[in-house]
This record gives sequence, structure tokens and C-alpha cells, in this order.
Amino acid sequence: MASSPVGAATRLESGDEESGARVVAARSVSEPDGPLWMQVHRPGHRVLVLEVRGAVDIAGEPRFAEVLRQRLDSFAAHLVLDMSGVTLLDAEGVMTLLDAVHYARIRAKRLVLVPSPAVNRVLEILGLTERFGYAVSVPTALTADEIPRQAQSR
Repeated sequence: MASSPVGAATRLESGDEESGARVVAARSVSEPDGPLWMQVHRPGHRVLVLEVRGAVDIAGEPRFAEVLRQRLDSFAAHLVLDMSGVTLLDAEGVMTLLDAVHYARIRAKRLVLVPSPAVNRVLEILGLTERFGYAVSVPTALTADEIPRQAQSR
């Protein structure tokens, strides 16, 4: 078959002259029903941005959970989870997000979510929006004096 294997990874080193951001890794994941694409950027010292696009559903959630956990285990004190390109978030994806908030808290890391309308809608319907620190965009999350901490769980 000519297609790339599920979970195929590519390492990139490139610079963005305007923002000074460096792409330090990219990882693509293919699924039968739709792609889940993830890329990691290191825009500053101890800050990572995990950009996620596509469907975070039962097919792609295990890979999403693995990559998210790796980033929370990294050197970074701040993780911006850019889900502005996510078109579908199912129950498995929601559970992964809740686990990530808890894991970030116990590791004393800041996790900020940049949601898409689809992600925001699911979290609002479930009454979970207060559990996350939010930003309207990645530049907003990166230029804030202090990246907001997620709300304490009740």
C-alpha cells in the first residue's frame, strides 16, 4: 500500500522568522474516518504548543492521549493545547482532556486550551468549561502576562 502507516512520525526543525517560533516536531496520525493531525511548536523557553486538527474520536484518541501526556511530561512549564482546528470531540476525547487537566495540576504545569467551536460546544453542553484555562487564540495565550490556570476541580 502506498499510504503512510498509522502513527507515522516526522521530525522537523524549521523557524518562523516573524514569530521566532521553532517547530520542533510534527506527528501525523491517519484514521479510516478522518485524519487526526498533531504538531508541536516550541515558541519560547519552557513553553510548548500542541496543535491538533481533525477528529478527536475513538480512533484517534489513544494517539492524542499519548502525545498529550508526553508533552505534559516534558520540560515545558506551560502547554498551550491548540484545538482550534478540531472538528469533532467525542467522549473519549473529553475524558482525555479532563485527565490532562488533572495531570497538569499535579505536575504544577499550566495547561491552556484554545478550543474550536466544536470543542467549545461539547464542553459547554457537558458543563465542563470551568475546568479549563482558555485563550481565544495561540498568540493570545502566548502573549498573556500570565497564562491562566485551569479552575480547581470541585
